[in-house]
Amino acid sequence: MISLLNLPMEMQEVLPFSHISFGKVRQQKAIFVVMLILIGLMLISSVFSIIYNDVHFYTFLPIAFLGMLATNWSDYDKVKKEIKSRNLE
Repeated sequence: MISLLNLPMEMQEVLPFSHISFGKVRQQKAIFVVMLILIGLMLISSVFSIIYNDVHFYTFLPIAFLGMLATNWSDYDKVKKEIKSRNLE
């Protein structure tokens, strides 16, 4: 097993992608779109909750999921760049 501590920073970022099946990029994009739709629905429902009721815990729940969405988007961009650098498109 290769120790990540001895590798240059560029290789540390590329190494996790060496075991990924790049054919699953479409699946990752679909998951991102579904998450985006669900967070949008949560935002809409929280706005209606604020208008018709009061501010509750569930009002701020979509904010917690925005971090997951940002991480998913970042990973998707990294995989796309890696595919482009390896000329696998």
